[in-house]
Amino acid sequence: GREKTGYPTQKPLGVLKRIVAASSRPGDRVLDYFAGSGTTGAAAHALGRRFHLIDDNPEAFAVMERRFARLPNVVFER
Repeated sequence: GREKTGYPTQKPLGVLKRIVAASSRPGDRVLDYFAGSGTTGAAAHALGRRFHLIDDNPEAFAVMERRFARLPNVVFER
């Protein structure tokens, strides 16, 4: 898909959108403790949810930082 980030375990955005839509409502917070490439956050953002992504892999953090750099109000903490 177009959303490919190069992260080895990235899941398809469409699958995560279905999971987020079925598991939450607009305005809810979505939490992913093993965020990897950040696809859960991208799905949450697209569906009007706030999100918190956590990962201890520096490569994952770098991928997420690039992926969300253009989104307003996204804060990165190390």
